[in-house]
Amino acid sequence: LMGALMNSPPSGNDLKTMQFVPEHPAWPVISEVLCNPVNEDCDEFVEFYFPGPGQVDMSRFTITDDDTGDILVAFDTPFLTQGGHGLLMDPEYENGSQPYDIPPGTVVIYPGNTTIGDGLSGTDPVILLHDSVPVSVYGTPEIPGDNIPFDPGTGLSVERIEWSLPDAPASWYSSGMGPTPGSPPQGITQGVDYAVSSIR
Repeated sequence: LMGALMNSPPSGNDLKTMQFVPEHPAWPVISEVLCNPVNEDCDEFVEFYFPGPGQVDMSRFTITDDDTGDILVAFDTPFLTQGGHGLLMDPEYENGSQPYDIPPGTVVIYPGNTTIGDGLSGTDPVILLHDSVPVSVYGTPEIPGDNIPFDPGTGLSVERIEWSLPDAPASWYSSGMGPTPGSPPQGITQGVDYAVSSIR
């Protein structure tokens, strides 16, 4: 019987062509944003981290700067695996000086047009959507005056200190050591705080 089923699978039960979204899915998280690179024509980026489990198809998401929305197009593969980073880059990056050392295994994706949103600025939020529902945000537009998004200066990025933190001012920082596309933030040590008085 098993051999017969393998040779002639039921045509009405082809699950490999169906999208499956669990009741409580793990979403990719916006983990770093570089809005004002030295070369604004091609070097801005948005980094994503996927906590898992499993894998996620980034081509099923859209991104917006609250002005213009973009579909996401994969350079090679759209799939982020557990613990992996994705990098949304300007499609013109390949024609520039390519200043970033992107780690192997980083999933590179592009916006469906020539810029991310209508061109990121220091005051633009970045919103990742699935079926028009926000799943991760940098700089919640509904909270004016909370100091995010902020512009750390030319060539510097804003990074989420830890992927599970909410979109709040204390969750984001900028390192003077520069951006880390495809990698965890620099200058952040995670572990047990043994200080008698918390250093948080």
